[in-house]
Amino acid sequence: MEKKIMYVHGFQSSGCSGTVVMLRNILYETGVRVVAPDVPVSPLEAVDLLRRTAEREQPVLIIGTSMGAMYTELLHGFPRILVNPSFHMSRTLMFKGMLGKHKFLNKRADGATEFKIDRNTIAEFAKVEEMLFSDTSDMEREFVYGLFGIFSGFIIYFIVTGLILKKFLPDLKSWMTWLLRILVLIILFTTIYLPISLMGMVLCIPYFAYNIYKYIKE
Repeated sequence: MEKKIMYVHGFQSSGCSGTVVMLRNILYETGVRVVAPDVPVSPLEAVDLLRRTAEREQPVLIIGTSMGAMYTELLHGFPRILVNPSFHMSRTLMFKGMLGKHKFLNKRADGATEFKIDRNTIAEFAKVEEMLFSDTSDMEREFVYGLFGIFSGFIIYFIVTGLILKKFLPDLKSWMTWLLRILVLIILFTTIYLPISLMGMVLCIPYFAYNIYKYIKE
């Protein structure tokens, strides 16, 4: 019996994304087929399509990224991996002022190149979000894994600084390289990152207020 992996793409993407191409190239010689449907713009239609696709294809694993990871959580009964799930799409779209037309970043099977986000779309996302975690049985807990990239910047920092220190200070002891990296990180955080983050938060308040006002008016 042919083994299949189902992939659920993120916002503005399609079943022809670079991730899908990469998975198909990696898994081609193993005989595993990657099923990657184009997710409908309508959240309720998306849930219906993905559930029907999973039932029909019976994948051994379902992988979803971002918005697709939110949908993947609802595909009960299958082993699933949620990569950086976006569980609050309605809030994200509203606060980021994303009402209106958007372009798809990847080719779609139906040839569509753009789509529209309106208040109905956001309301549907809110309904889908209410469905999340409706089944938290022991079996479902065993089926679902989450991958979160919140510390990816720190990982890259430690890798790069380690390579630099090894290049220019090859005789430095291991514990000293770690101490130097941590000290530099603290200095960067307190003198650059923290002030910029606080300033950004202050500057974003009018922007968020305007988008909430625009959403209410429409």
